[in-house]
This record gives sequence, structure tokens and C-alpha cells, in this order.
Amino acid sequence: MENHLSGQLLLELYRDVEVSKMIEIDWKAEAVKELRNYKFNVQGVKNLRERIEILDAQLEGIRSPGSTEEAGSGRERDETYCDVITKRDNMRRRLDIIEREIQLIDKALSALSQPERDALVIRYINSEYNSIGHICSKFHVERTKAYSICAGALQHFSAALFGLSAEK
Repeated sequence: MENHLSGQLLLELYRDVEVSKMIEIDWKAEAVKELRNYKFNVQGVKNLRERIEILDAQLEGIRSPGSTEEAGSGRERDETYCDVITKRDNMRRRLDIIEREIQLIDKALSALSQPERDALVIRYINSEYNSIGHICSKFHVERTKAYSICAGALQHFSAALFGLSAEK
């Protein structure tokens, strides 16, 4: 019985290793996605806060005694009230997630040197047209060196963001 269990355990471990090889994550690609979404997430936080304020105001209107005309009466008002609460709670959860993502990116960016941060901002966050050309101008380097600067900065950013090795 013991040999059967250890053999089955080995098969499960082997299968888990094989599965993990198949779904290996490209951390640099994930880091690029995070950087490209950064600017939109910052704006999204502002918009979500405003939307939550609007929903809070709607809830006040539904709760107030003279609001039967706007929200209907009885069951219809209860459904509206529940819908607004659900929407607001979902937005609050999303807001919390996005704020935490922004904080993680800010922390990872702060671990970089200023030139590395500048290169990533130009290349990925601002997604400037001809970003490599702008990096060449900013750092007074050739295109190959600009690509090298971005690659090194992305490696260091990935390491800071995901806890990976800073070496290639």
C-alpha cells in the first residue's frame, strides 16, 4: 500500500511539474502590460471615486421619504436600492484593487534609477510615438543602446514588481 501511495504521489508531482512548465508566465510581458495600463488605471481611480459619489447620492435619494416619484414605490424602490448598493460595492472593490495595483507599480518604479524610470515612462507608460528615438535624444545614445537601456530597466522593474532575479 505504501509503495502504491508513494508511486501515485510521484506521478502527481511529475504531472504538476509538467503542468507548471506548460503555463510558465512571461514576467516581462506582464510587466509591460502593467506599465501600459498604469496611466489608464490612474484615471480610472479618479473616475471610480466620482462614480461612487454619484451612487451614494442616488442612495440618499432612494432613502429619503419624498423620493417615491423617482425610484417608484415598494418593491421597485427596493430593487433599485439593492441594484445601486451592489453596483457601488462592486466599484469600491474595483477601486481598492486598482489603487493597490498602482501602489505596487509605484513601489517597483521607485526601486529603479531615474534614467531607468524615465526610459520606462517614455517607452511604456506614455507610449510615445518613436519612443526609442526620444530615449536616444534624452540620453544621447544610439538606438541599440536605447533598446538596451529599456531592456535593463524592464528587467529591474520586473524584479522589483514580481520578486524575480534582477539578472537576466
